[in-house]
Amino acid sequence: MFINGQLYQSPSFDIPSIVDRVGGGDAFASGVLHGLLSDESPQTIIDFATLATAMKHTVHGDVNQFSVEEIQLLMKNGTKEIKR
Repeated sequence: MFINGQLYQSPSFDIPSIVDRVGGGDAFASGVLHGLLSDESPQTIIDFATLATAMKHTVHGDVNQFSVEEIQLLMKNGTKEIKR
């Protein structure tokens, strides 16, 4: 994410088995919007949005089924590999 002349990048995540890619972009966009509306820092926004889309890739359907609290817990624990 590029804001005010500063580039913010998220960590990458290893998803050994992608279940369904449909809805991944929506999960990312929703994560960005959530962060902006919650007045989060740019780094937190991009980290949250990236993890939200990574988690969406692990379930069937086009809707991210994970709560804000679940994604924040994963962020706090510093996960790099998504296991389902």
